[in-house]
Formats: sequence, structure tokens, C-alpha cells
Amino acid sequence: MSSMQITKIKFSGMKIEIVWSEEGHRATIDHSLSSFDVPHPDFVSAFTAFKPLVLDLLELDAAYGHDFRVTGVSVNYEEKDSRKGLVVTSQKKLAGTNAPLVLNTPHLREPTSDKDEGTGFYSGDLGDALTRLLGEAVRFIAGHRAQGNLFDKAA
Repeated sequence: MSSMQITKIKFSGMKIEIVWSEEGHRATIDHSLSSFDVPHPDFVSAFTAFKPLVLDLLELDAAYGHDFRVTGVSVNYEEKDSRKGLVVTSQKKLAGTNAPLVLNTPHLREPTSDKDEGTGFYSGDLGDALTRLLGEAVRFIAGHRAQGNLFDKAA
């Protein structure tokens, strides 16, 4: 039995990239998927759920959110206690430029106790958003897309 650890999820609005590894009995297998398939709306929703959290984390007001979108989430897993860490990448369109401003959040660690709050740790809301996105990425890898599947019993 292997365990999947997703380390990168990128979504440009057109292209999805997911990188993950699986620990097997005697080897680690690294995978990457790059797809132009239209994702399920739940995947898109899981990605957009990061926007207000990132704006808040970066101390930007809601008005700055115009033409601002989250484009990637990078995850690491600490060897010592398997806690996750994350960096969220966002882009902001700028008038008069031919490329967006790219903003990365600072690296934040998963809290493992009540003592792990505040500076350097991500909030419960950010943790919930990460859990949801990781679940949607697993579903995407398994073939869950926007189009229906004639063989699924429930959509």
C-alpha cells in the first residue's frame, strides 16, 4: 500500500499541473500530471477559496482582489512529524504591464497543538482550504473532471 503526498498544484485557468510522490514498499515514485482537461467545478471552487485567505494573510484589502487570483499551492511534509507546510502563489494583473505581479505567501507550517498559533503557522481556515484542495487534486488525478462519466452511478 502506498501513501500519496501531493507537493504542488498549479492552475492557470486553462492548464492544471499536479506533482506528487508515493511511498511504496521499497521505493518512492515521483509523478507529475499536466492537463488541459476542464476541471470539475469543485476543483475550481477549492482553488478560489484561497483568495480571501491570501489577501488577508498578505494584509491586502478586498479592493486589491480585483484581477487577483491564486495560481499555485506548494506543500512540503516534514520528516520529523509529517506536518505540512505551504506556500501559496498568486498573480495580480497590473495596468500598463505585459506580465502579472507574482506574490508568494511566506512559508507557513501546520499547527500540531494549541501552542502552535500565530507567527509561522497557518490558520484553521487555511488548513481547511488546503485539505479541500488536496482532496480535489486526488479526485482530478483519479479522473474526476467537468464532463460527466456515463459509468458513474452518482455524479
